[in-house]
Amino acid sequence: MMRFYSFIFFAFYVIGCGDSNNQKPVNNDLIQSENDWMQAMMKRDRPRLEELLAPEFTVTGMKYIDSAAVTRNMWMYNTLHDLKIDSIHFIKAKATTIDDIGIVKAHFYWSGSYDEDRFSDSTSFVDTWIKRYSGWQVVSRIITD
Repeated sequence: MMRFYSFIFFAFYVIGCGDSNNQKPVNNDLIQSENDWMQAMMKRDRPRLEELLAPEFTVTGMKYIDSAAVTRNMWMYNTLHDLKIDSIHFIKAKATTIDDIGIVKAHFYWSGSYDEDRFSDSTSFVDTWIKRYSGWQVVSRIITD
């Protein structure tokens, strides 16, 4: 009898934890937010960047984990004044969510210039997003390579 109840519990657990249609729109919202962020960077669209980046936003890298993170203000200044993006697109991107927290793992390509130095590169990152009353906001980017 105990085995039967265990089986029933397990079956309901699997059904309850399986992929649902509600999960896909959230993931699509996060991927769309990532795309919006990339486009806002390319266009130097300060109002859109202000909406997407949380006040506590920081950027750090795995290679520089012991170094101080780049703050939102510094990132915003660099993006709006020193960075000029010619092209940017995702190679791969995957979003997962738990309640109001979203994690996006992605690999992207970009080209442009930073302070007149040209670049063309691909890189990977992990972004952490929080869903707030105004929508998704990114709180952290960790460059993984």
